[in-house]
Order: sequence, then C-alpha cells, then structure tokens
Amino acid sequence: TLFRSVYPNPVTEYFTVALKNINEVNVEVFNALGQKIASHYNVNENLEVSTNNYEAGIYFVRVEREGSTETFKINVVK
Repeated sequence: TLFRSVYPNPVTEYFTVALKNINEVNVEVFNALGQKIASHYNVNENLEVSTNNYEAGIYFVRVEREGSTETFKINVVK
C-alpha cells in the first residue's frame, strides 16, 4: 500500500492523501469521465488537495510510485 488513507470521504473543501514514509509519489485526480483534473508530482509528504473548484460528484485519486499504482474513490459534496 502506497498510502494509509485518503480522507475525509465524503469531501467538502479538501482531502488529504496520507503517505506511508515514502517519497517521490505522483498523485493525480480524475473526474467520473476519466479526465485528469489535477496532478501533483514528486510528493514527499502528506498532500492536501483543495476541492473548492470541483463540482459535486465522484472523483478518483490515483497514487503512483515506481510503476505501482493505487486508486481511491472520493465523493465531493457541496
């Protein structure tokens, strides 16, 4: 597992990707249509992502490091 958790879920203003003592992680956010809407590269610590510009709905957070990928579903509510 690359991360401990993505929280809170559902999300109102921001979510946090809690990493497990690893570095150089790439985090990407996709909407329900599969369109990439945010990218964060070479993340070395817990990452907070604002959802203020997101519409309400389902999003997917992809965490990748050295070819290993995990995806987590979040629900943004307004």
